[in-house]
Amino acid sequence: MGDFFQIISKPIYSIFNYFGQRGYSIVNYFKSKSLIEKEKDLLEIKNAFLVERLAQENDCQFEKEALAEFLNVDNPEHGWQTIMGRISYANPAQDWAMINRGYRDGVRMNQPVINSRHILIGRINKVDEKKSEIALLSHIDSVIKVKNINENTAIGFIKGSGGGRIGLESDLSQPFKLGDDLTTDIFKDEYPANLLIGRIVKIKKNDLRSSLQASVIPFLKIQELSTVFVLIDF
Repeated sequence: MGDFFQIISKPIYSIFNYFGQRGYSIVNYFKSKSLIEKEKDLLEIKNAFLVERLAQENDCQFEKEALAEFLNVDNPEHGWQTIMGRISYANPAQDWAMINRGYRDGVRMNQPVINSRHILIGRINKVDEKKSEIALLSHIDSVIKVKNINENTAIGFIKGSGGGRIGLESDLSQPFKLGDDLTTDIFKDEYPANLLIGRIVKIKKNDLRSSLQASVIPFLKIQELSTVFVLIDF
């Protein structure tokens, strides 16, 4: 209160000068605060841009490495035509994944999808203009003729059981054992031969059907995959 009486006891121009200085300081404060906030926003935008660019460069590097690995894999098959794509979303629990390639890129229904090491991932199940859906090996509509990679003998068909599970059934004349590794066998030209599939991890005998049944673990997990190759001709 004493300060107030001191102020009003001064000449009028001094009072205006006092409040003018205070007002000028307040205006400058808000201006400075606004500039700081704008600079902060610009820095955040710049950082977001740099992070996105770095991610794109990393994706590009991953794609280059995957392509180089794909071309260097020792496989007797030649003349494949492929489209390289990236998985944009995966739902292993429901046995499907989405890629960023569609019919405008040449993707069509039922084309096989593999990774850079020629491991079979599944088959194209749905196609839109810019994206496609892969039905994974464990999809209930998946049926693939397979053979033993070591003995190169046909042993039956693997079938998707849903929920990431794959089963194998064969008659007793075509036995298999724990640890056998499986690849595709030629059947109706649906897949090229020798695409890697998975390993037998459990076997049981079905006496009623006189057959052997097994559980198969795929060689790769879709969650660990980013780059894929769609086989458009083989």
